[in-house]
Amino acid sequence: MALRLQSRLILWNLLLILVIAFIAEFFLSPSQLAFMILVAISLTGILSYSVHVLILTPLRRISMVSRKLAAGNLEHRLPIAGDEEIAALGTSLNTMAQVLAARMQALSDGKYQLELILEAMGQGVMVLNGDGRITLTNTALLKVLGSERDLAGKTPLEVLRRPELEDGVKAVLAGQPIQTLEIITGQNRVLQANVAPVMNGAGVVTSAVAVLNDLTEIRRAERMRRDFVANVSHEFKTPLTSIRGYTETLLSGAKDDP
Repeated sequence: MALRLQSRLILWNLLLILVIAFIAEFFLSPSQLAFMILVAISLTGILSYSVHVLILTPLRRISMVSRKLAAGNLEHRLPIAGDEEIAALGTSLNTMAQVLAARMQALSDGKYQLELILEAMGQGVMVLNGDGRITLTNTALLKVLGSERDLAGKTPLEVLRRPELEDGVKAVLAGQPIQTLEIITGQNRVLQANVAPVMNGAGVVTSAVAVLNDLTEIRRAERMRRDFVANVSHEFKTPLTSIRGYTETLLSGAKDDP
């Protein structure tokens, strides 16, 4: 583009020189006309070189830096040179690159912190996109599920082989409130799943997050407690029944019989 601009500028200057020379030949001698044409061509060369140095070269640099920024190289900076307007454009481009680099670094730091938080959680966490497919999990989830495979791109139904969590995710993505579910998996593991919607700045549900707790040991302990209470009640009930029978016999006058 810069080369075409310079070529057009030279071409228009030469055309202007020819027009002026055609008119001036009626008023000037051949030697004067030749001198005028030589001076005009020299001025055209000087003007072309000035445009090249002050405008075209900085524009080339700006174009090159813009391509690098578009490719993701946000650390590249443009040397400020050339005309005042060109320098202002270069300064604006450098400022934009600096702001974008800072925002990208902040996003990277936030993602890293989120991954650390997820890994530190004892509960299993899965993040699902708008299509109900898993995009992010933590190590605790793999332990809860007893799996070591990569779950990215799979649906809850493919992972758990149970429809409850799949239905809960679909309900949340459809706009319903937080879903609390209790799921019994194929290994007789009892999982509690809390499924919540994730909204964007406009308040539209774009994804969902599910937090899974393994309640297997808790439910086993509750069952053992119920069994223990039932057994103790039975053991106490038998002698109490006998004592009650003896008491009723004594109260009915059996104590006065010889």
